[in-house]
Amino acid sequence: LCSRKRRKLVDRQLELVQAQKMLLGEDSDEALLSPERLLSVALSKLELATHVALEDKVETAVIALAIAGASDDRIRLAAQVWSECISADRERWMDWLQTQDDMENPQLRENIIKTTLFGQLWNAVQGGHDEEVCYGNAMDNLVLERLGVADALGAMQMRRLLNFVTTPGAE
Repeated sequence: LCSRKRRKLVDRQLELVQAQKMLLGEDSDEALLSPERLLSVALSKLELATHVALEDKVETAVIALAIAGASDDRIRLAAQVWSECISADRERWMDWLQTQDDMENPQLRENIIKTTLFGQLWNAVQGGHDEEVCYGNAMDNLVLERLGVADALGAMQMRRLLNFVTTPGAE
């Protein structure tokens, strides 16, 4: 049991080292940053990447989720990543919430998955990541809180839309 725990700890540290190299460059000689600090670097890159291809943003978001998965506070840090991904396309999400009568429209789901950072990240991590960092009901409240969705109706609509988008085979 001890060797299993030790191996898991080493794997997590290696994951963080790899993430730091990808975020700061192979030549960075900076000591290993904490998961929280590394996540902050990744989220800053996402926030500043306004004129960057969606694929590059997804790559950075995948790194951010890997960092979250290597921390002791996986769900909270993963919720930060997912909420940042929604925030990247906030106007579109708000437009969908205000104009869509049918929140369970397969075309809407396909549009969200293909054109938003949240959708592309969700699609990219299906089946290949730690379940705790994949978007799910366990982090709904944390994500909505970080997004500042305070009113009950708005939270209910956003939760419904997110759950529809992230339910495989929902269309």
